[in-house]
Amino acid sequence: MPLSAFDYLARARAVIFDCDGVLTDSRDANCYFFNRIRKSLGLPPMSAEEEDYCFIATTEEVLARIIPPELLAEAEKAMASIPYEEILALINIRPGALDFLRALRARGIITAADTNGGPEVGPYFQAMGLTEHFDMVVTAVEVSRPKPDPEGVFLIMKSFGLQKDEVVFIGDSEFDRQAARGAGVAFGSFGNPGLEADFHLSEFQTIVRNFSGS
Repeated sequence: MPLSAFDYLARARAVIFDCDGVLTDSRDANCYFFNRIRKSLGLPPMSAEEEDYCFIATTEEVLARIIPPELLAEAEKAMASIPYEEILALINIRPGALDFLRALRARGIITAADTNGGPEVGPYFQAMGLTEHFDMVVTAVEVSRPKPDPEGVFLIMKSFGLQKDEVVFIGDSEFDRQAARGAGVAFGSFGNPGLEADFHLSEFQTIVRNFSGS
């Protein structure tokens, strides 16, 4: 009989999360941010394909894809001028996400994040009330090869002396799946039923109730 999401999570020593799209709903914020940069340069809004890419790649990778090379320096100036508060106002924590993090930590399970975000992640986590719920956060700044490379996962595993069968990675993109598979750890897909995974989660509330009743 296949293992359930609860089976995988209950036996884990550590759960690693992607952030955007899993713990938070930040798609509108990402699109707003990069489209505002494009608008300041006289460029049209991103295509649907570019919007999908900006949701999973690093800022550097996104700019290289959506901004002509000759405008990159000007794009970086435009990026620095966007008030951070405007971006935060468009981000929401997923229902049940904080309760899920609390339930994991109450069981002594290590919680970590592996995100392709950059220096903005620290202030972002602080403003969203996420910082206190994580033992470690790995961003694109801490690794030389961000997701889909498994370097971030390996860094977390090394930091806590974790073995492959003790770790679960929860993400929502192919980048996340490849990072988990590259590290040899179990992968749970959040909100993406078409993504190959060991288990799928559509929301957090049910799994929180399972933890509370166990």
